[in-house]
Amino acid sequence: MTEVHPYAEHLATAMRERRADLGLSFERVEAQGGPVKRTQFALEQGEAKVGIRRGTLAKIDTGLRWREGSAEAVLRGGNPEPLPDEVDLRSRMAQLWEEESRELRDTIERIRMLGAQSPPLSEARHLADTAALDLQAMLLRRTQIGSPPTTEERDETPEQSGVSPH
Repeated sequence: MTEVHPYAEHLATAMRERRADLGLSFERVEAQGGPVKRTQFALEQGEAKVGIRRGTLAKIDTGLRWREGSAEAVLRGGNPEPLPDEVDLRSRMAQLWEEESRELRDTIERIRMLGAQSPPLSEARHLADTAALDLQAMLLRRTQIGSPPTTEERDETPEQSGVSPH
């Protein structure tokens, strides 16, 4: 039986903390190029073995968005280094959400004002309200870090989303 690596617990702690910081499940880490769920679970339980494969370490770096060589450094007693674009991702997402929300609210208000002045625009007002709610729901689904659009969202036509193409 292969012996447990002396820094196995250090790696386990670093992996658990990073996954929690990013709000990622085992499945999401795997989907991002990380090790399979079973391997992640074992590693987070402190079961890294002496002689762990470099390919597995590279997958840990990829799945947890660490700089290349970070998992290996942790197994030498060092600390992982997050990719630079991840350091401030959550605050940047919040900032983008606020900017988009503000623009959307301004647009909706302009449409409502026009709709109040001209009865035929009431349909446009309704469409704008519907589009705003759809957009908010879509953006909320994407607040999970790194979440790509779903297949349905990518393939959705303007008619399906309730937004007229004209």
